Formats: sequence, C-alpha cells, structure tokens
Amino acid sequence: MNDGDSAPSADTALDRTRVTDVTAVAEARLTAADVLVLTLSLGVGVGLLHAADAELHARLVRTFGWQGRGLIWMAPIGYLLFLGGPAVILALLAARQSRWASWRSAGIVLGFIAALSLGLLLPRVHWGAIALLALGVAVWSGAQLSARPARWRARLRVSALVLPVLSGLGALGNLAARGRPSASTSAADSAPNVLIIILDTVRASSMGLYGYGRATTPSIDSLARTSVVFDRAMAPAPWTLPSHASMFTGQLPEVLSTSWRRPLDATYPTIDESFRGQGYATGGFVANPFYTSMESGLNRGFDVYRDADVSLSQLVWSTTLGQTPLVNDLVWARSPRQVVRALRSFNLTVPSEPHSDRRLAAEVIPEFLEWQSTLGGRPFFAFVNLFDAHDPYDPPDDWREKFSPHPDKQALYDAGIAYMDHVLDSAFVVLRQRGVIDRTVVVVSSDHGEQFGEHGLSNHGNSLYLPLLHVPLILRYPPRFPAGRHVGAVVTTRDLAVTLLELAELPNAGRLPGRSLLLARDSSGVTSGSDVIAQTEALDNTNVPGPASGYDLSAILSDSLHLIRSGNGSFELYAHRSDPEEEHSLASVAPWCESARMLDAQLRAVTKRPAAPPYPPLGCARPSKMFSPVVDSRSPQER
Repeated sequence: MNDGDSAPSADTALDRTRVTDVTAVAEARLTAADVLVLTLSLGVGVGLLHAADAELHARLVRTFGWQGRGLIWMAPIGYLLFLGGPAVILALLAARQSRWASWRSAGIVLGFIAALSLGLLLPRVHWGAIALLALGVAVWSGAQLSARPARWRARLRVSALVLPVLSGLGALGNLAARGRPSASTSAADSAPNVLIIILDTVRASSMGLYGYGRATTPSIDSLARTSVVFDRAMAPAPWTLPSHASMFTGQLPEVLSTSWRRPLDATYPTIDESFRGQGYATGGFVANPFYTSMESGLNRGFDVYRDADVSLSQLVWSTTLGQTPLVNDLVWARSPRQVVRALRSFNLTVPSEPHSDRRLAAEVIPEFLEWQSTLGGRPFFAFVNLFDAHDPYDPPDDWREKFSPHPDKQALYDAGIAYMDHVLDSAFVVLRQRGVIDRTVVVVSSDHGEQFGEHGLSNHGNSLYLPLLHVPLILRYPPRFPAGRHVGAVVTTRDLAVTLLELAELPNAGRLPGRSLLLARDSSGVTSGSDVIAQTEALDNTNVPGPASGYDLSAILSDSLHLIRSGNGSFELYAHRSDPEEEHSLASVAPWCESARMLDAQLRAVTKRPAAPPYPPLGCARPSKMFSPVVDSRSPQER
C-alpha cells in the first residue's frame, strides 16, 4: 500500500518540476509586450535625463541649452522615435519566438542606443570613446536582463507607467510657463496699442526706403510713407540677444547679463513689464529659436509668449542623436551619393549650437493676429520677431528665385526680406480691417544687420561696422506723427523703450533710462538723444574672423564720425556720412586726431568695455587697423 501510495506523490513532484521548468522558460522568454515596456522605459528615461541636464545648465550654470522648455516632453518622444525602429524588429522576432529575440539581445541593442544618446551629452568627450563606453554598458545591461528577467520585467512595468507621468506633468508645467495671468488692472480703452516688429538680421541698406535697388520691402515702404522714418538708427549691439535686451531695458549691453552663453536676468526692468504693470495685455511671438526663445529671458513681462512649434523635425532635434551630422546628413540626403558620403564621414559630434526647426513668418504672424482677436478691444503691447532673413538664408521655395534664377547668398537674404514683407502686408490689412492699426504705435526695426564681404567679413556679431549697426527704424502712430517725416539725426534703438512709454503716456519714474526719440530733429543731424554707442563681447569661437575674435569692442557715433575701439588697444575712425562704406579709416590721419581723441574721451566716460588692457593714448603714428582679412586668391576650381 505504501508503494501504491507513494507512486502518485513521485509523479506529482515530477509534474510540478515540469511546470516549474516550463514557467521559468516562459518567464525568461522575451515577448513583444516586454519589448514595448523596455523601449518605453528607456526612451522616456533618457529623454527626462536629457531635459534635466539642460535644466541644470540653465539654472545652475546659467548657460543656454537652446532647446526650449518643451524638452521635457519632446525629448522622450524623440528618443522613442530612435528606439522605435529596432524595437519593432525585436517585437516581431519575439512574437515569432525567434532565437534572435531574447532579453540579452534586447538589452544590448536598445541599451546601446540609450547609453550612446546619454553619453553624447558630454561635449568634451570624443564620440568614438562614448560609443565604446556605450557598447560596454549595453553588454552589461543585456547580461543583467537575461539573468533575472522576471525581476526586471516587474521593474520595467513600473517605470513604463511612472516616467511618462513625470514627462506629462512637465509638459503641463511648460504650457503654464508659456502664459501667465494678466495684470489685475486694465489699461484705459483709449490707450494706444503698441506693436514692435523686429526683422531679425535685416540691415537698413537692404530695404527700399533706404535706397536699395531691389524691391525687397514694398509693403514696409508703403507703411513708411505714413510714418516717421529714422534715416540713421543704430543698433546697440551687432547680434541678437544684447541688442534686443538693450531695446527692452534701455541699458548698454555691457551692464546686462546677456552673453553668447547667458540669458537676460531680472536685474533691470523691461519695457514689457512696464506695459503689463499698467494693465496692457502683453504677448510675444518670436521665430529666432536661439536668442529670443523663453530661455533668453526676454519673455519676462509677457502674459503670452510663443517661441516654438511642434514638428517631427523638432522632435528629432530634441535628441542628441538627432543633432549629429550623421543623422542630419542621412535625413536630408537627396541622392545615393549623399547617403554614401554621410556614412563615410560617420560623424556623431553634437554641435555646440543645436539645430532647431525654423519658424516662418507665415507661422508667427497668424499667432499674433489670433491672440489680438481674443482681447476684445483691450489695449495690447506685442513683440514680434521674424527670422526669415537670418542665415542659412533659406526662404520658402517659391521665394528662392525672386531676385535671381541662380541666387547667391545675398539674393537669398533679400528674398527672405521680401517674404517677410509680403506676410507683414497681410497682417497690416487684417489690423486695418479690424480698425486697430490707426490706434496702434507700430514699430518696424531690426536687432542688427548683416555683412556680405564688407571689410572682408560675413554674417554678424564679429565687428561694429555700419552694415551691422545701421538698422531700419519706422514709427507709425497717426495721432502723433505726420506722414512721411524723416529724421536725419544719428539715434540709437536703445532709446526705443522710453520713447514708447512717452507715446503711450505711461509713467516711467526713471525705471527705464534713455531719452525720447521724439526729441530728434528732422534733418539737421542734431539729436538730444542718448549717446549712440554699440558694444559686443569677444566671440566665443575665435576661429571666426573679425575684430571681435578674441577682443571686446566698443563704438561711438557722432553726427558724422564713427569711432571703434578694441580691447587690444587698436582703433578705427570713419566719416560715415561721406564714406558710408567705411573704406577709409581716418584714425592715423593727422587732422582727425583731435576728433578721435574727443570721441574716445566721450566713449570712455560712459562705458567700461573694453576695460583691459588699458586704453593706450591715441596717436596718429600707431597702427590702427583692427582686422586684415585673408583674401583667397585661388580660383573656384582650385578651392
């Protein structure tokens, strides 16, 4: 009986062992659901770490990340896009129970992509070393997953639930930051609206109303005929952020926190804060993704600030892999040869200034018009930045050949200006139909100009010559300005803030410095405005040619003279009215020594930059040229 009784027990134990073995095998097997959970955990996790790294740099180091506050939700989606392709293949193999689909292989493949993505956040480490390290991490991860699949399955399921929730909460916070509650008081209905339109990178000499040969600005030219036009308005800086910040605060660039890597802080009040404090609805609508985004600090006094769109390319560019030349070259390749070239170069270096999706004027202007339509007649202060003339000079396809069937850089630049002018024309029509435009102070200006070979230079930010400083400035407000008035005095857009407060009849009480542009005379060239001073810090990339390569620069302009001083002690002096191209420096010409000395004393009395080394005494005999361009004499074929 004992034997008969014991036989079933042995069979039962054997069955239990078999069930246990089958269960263990089943638990160890990778399923399509496991691949999904692993991908979701890695993608969202890496994206959140990327966003946290950017936030730490912004808050602790106070440096730009140039990828916006939407990174907390866009980066996870971007990394999921990169993990998605391999994940789909692994999931299909797992569904077919292929031997190629295992916890180890999933950990190695997906873990390598995740580890490489995180490693590329280290800017000073070569991508080859990062790739080797990522491979080691991936192999280790695969071993860990395959050793304890049941434990990792449970952990990954929790993270796949928690991490997306964290990203979603961050997205809600980002939406809240894009708009803040309006002021409790409201400006009087009779108060004028204010609309500031900044044509990023547009120099005055490339616009029709300033005598340009190409019809780049017919709409703005028409607006100018009913406005006051400042013929010699000068920007306070030759690049975007300090120029905007100076216009917004009335301060010289040297006292502001702005730099190539640092945003505007809250030390000085801004014009938008002043209008908001008086009950105006305030809205900012910007296209420059680098130096006018919410990260720039220019958004401080706005109820609503729109600085980015959601697009597939922006999602990809929210990742380190998406920023690399390899991925960008492959994505934009238009022929097999370009694909081969990208694979041969195989460059995974993340650029110091990330790629960002370009916002066209036709996207920014409708945002402003839609916002204005919701105000119900409430007075508004609006800031619009348009970016279509900025390098890499890429106007919409149907505008590319507007001025040439085979456009060079300047023809593309001009086409970008013409495109912005076209979009602005439609905006002026809408505002006129709404009965708004004649009750609005309309400002059309620029933050700086652009160089196309003048002094052997290109682009901007690298000098203080007139192509970068001379900007358009148009003020239209029929109740105060007679149509077609021109002001010939040399003025600075740094005085724009205090001028707008005066036009709106708002109190200033000394919060914003400067002198009203309304005091500038028509054509005598005399002005009682602020000293016309421009400044820029040394370029952070010394490989870029120009006087600012390695040295801070300061300049001052009088009615007829333009003095530029460098931190290395060199100086240049130009008679800008008689020599608008600034081809002949007068700094070493004896009759002009006293004029240069007086301007230098005036400049030093009100500025600190450049402070070191100390200014040497001005002398006619010493060399004065700051920059001598290297001319490449080779033919295009030889280059």
